[in-house]
Amino acid sequence: MPALLGLVRFKDWWNYKIPSILAMAYLLPAYTGYGGTKVLCSIFLLLVYFVLGASFASVVNDLTDIRSDRLAGKSNMMARLSTSQRFGLLLAVTVLAALFCNRILPTGTAILLALTNYLAFVLYSVRPFRLKDRGIWGVLVVALGESMLPSVFSLYFMGVMLQVDVIGPLYLLVALCSWCYGIRAILWHQYQDKASDAYANTGTLVLALSDRSLKRVQYILFVLECISCLLLLCWLNLVAVYCFLALYLFFLYIRKFRYKHSLVYAISAKGSAHSILLFDFYQFFLPVALLLSVTFAGQYGYLLLLAHLVLFHRPLWVVGRDFWHYFRYLWG
Repeated sequence: MPALLGLVRFKDWWNYKIPSILAMAYLLPAYTGYGGTKVLCSIFLLLVYFVLGASFASVVNDLTDIRSDRLAGKSNMMARLSTSQRFGLLLAVTVLAALFCNRILPTGTAILLALTNYLAFVLYSVRPFRLKDRGIWGVLVVALGESMLPSVFSLYFMGVMLQVDVIGPLYLLVALCSWCYGIRAILWHQYQDKASDAYANTGTLVLALSDRSLKRVQYILFVLECISCLLLLCWLNLVAVYCFLALYLFFLYIRKFRYKHSLVYAISAKGSAHSILLFDFYQFFLPVALLLSVTFAGQYGYLLLLAHLVLFHRPLWVVGRDFWHYFRYLWG
């Protein structure tokens, strides 16, 4: 099992990407106050869908990166497998994803969104397309596949399952917020890998732009993301969300002044102590706040909250650790 989890790069996405996407699925239960067994089942199906999608994306990406990773001196577990093992793994995740989409997804629109999501991963990694090597197109498409489309899918899926009509502006806010967030995430990743990507001659956007231009881009993205996020929170208008937003701002204060972290939008020096603005909010504070709202409304919301905290315990551990050390410092 550990070897299989390593092959699908489980540690790269489980605690860092899935919680922020699930937060978009928690929006409707939190807003409507509905937390019955239908919500529990819907979230479980979404989680299976995301695991299959992330596994497919990781396998395809690593298979197509074997040569470039070798040149850059990066570890790639796919390089250790035989050709038949690589084909078998790719076939397994593809078949499982196809079966899930065909048998489980409730509408044609859901299937279309899922297929578009998988297509984005293929376009990003696989030749002759390989948008990963084509500057801005790679950044836009991978943010589409890793963040925006899964977030919109979550909202749509929960709307169908709970029989709630989702208004168009809400889709636009979720799409804009998650896309900007996804672009900032991939810019951070590319900047951390800048030296190795240059050695492997990978045509990333970070290599194509100067640091000054990248900083301008990240500022614009952050402003757009903040506007869409704040409008989304105002639409929710939930006390728990406002409280956890204030708690997150206090958390940033601790990171900045106690732990001397640099607060960055996306671009940061490799190995430096830094916190990317809003990332911890999406990964921990927002989903927990939404689930608390579901819990206060009753109907098994506490089970969903408990399951989330157990499954995604890493963000809880990191945030709890920082608060604990800070208050121990205050108490002397």
